[in-house]
Amino acid sequence: MAGAEWGEIGLSDEWARDPREELTALIGQHEVAVYRFLVAFTGDREVALDCVQDTFTRAYEHLQRGKRVNTQWLFKVGRNRGIDELRRRKREGMDRALLETMQAEPIPEEMVSLQHAFRRLSPDDRAILSLAAIQGLSGDEVAARLGIRPGAVRMRLLRARERFRRLYTGGES
Repeated sequence: MAGAEWGEIGLSDEWARDPREELTALIGQHEVAVYRFLVAFTGDREVALDCVQDTFTRAYEHLQRGKRVNTQWLFKVGRNRGIDELRRRKREGMDRALLETMQAEPIPEEMVSLQHAFRRLSPDDRAILSLAAIQGLSGDEVAARLGIRPGAVRMRLLRARERFRRLYTGGES
């Protein structure tokens, strides 16, 4: 390998990197995207922030052990942390997202309906719709972030859109 180049997984193996430097680079490249993904996945900004912080803490620990961290790894760990939080919230019987909505400034009725339908989707449906429809990623980019095949992305996206449409139009409770 001639020289070092920035890429999805940091610098080339030729360079011995300080884990703090690698983490700083990963945060700069992926923090916002992971956060947006987790907000859509969990439906709660504060939970998403906690999950992002924990994801990058785990990335640092991984880097300290000399292991590589890439985009797919970050999204998978973030998603797993989101699932843990959703399970915890379910056990506690709290829906902080609903509480936030009730305390927030009034917003147009259509937006409330959209948010309500979106929050009623499964976390997997929210995740794929967030990446594709809200963040505007291509099928290949979504596949890379979620670690699935592009064909699976197309099918899951089709089904998630249909479920969202039914929830939004009142075809299903």
